[in-house]
Amino acid sequence: MVDQEDLGVRRWLGEILRLELTDGRIIEGKFVCTDNAPNIILSGCKEQWKDELESRMVGLIMANGKHIRSIYLMNTTVDTG
Repeated sequence: MVDQEDLGVRRWLGEILRLELTDGRIIEGKFVCTDNAPNIILSGCKEQWKDELESRMVGLIMANGKHIRSIYLMNTTVDTG
């Protein structure tokens, strides 16, 4: 059996992530995959510029790791069983 610590970023699959990019954009969406480049792919995304209230739906995005300033986990699923 693999414990949570051995899963690495796989434990975040299906969770909502918030990416802050170096150009000032903030992207929120469901984490669907990554690779060794490292690119992160999110689905069902909304995009907004830092310090602005308006956002827009952009669907599927791929963010290259060199353009990601910060990554935040927005929600988690608690296993009570």
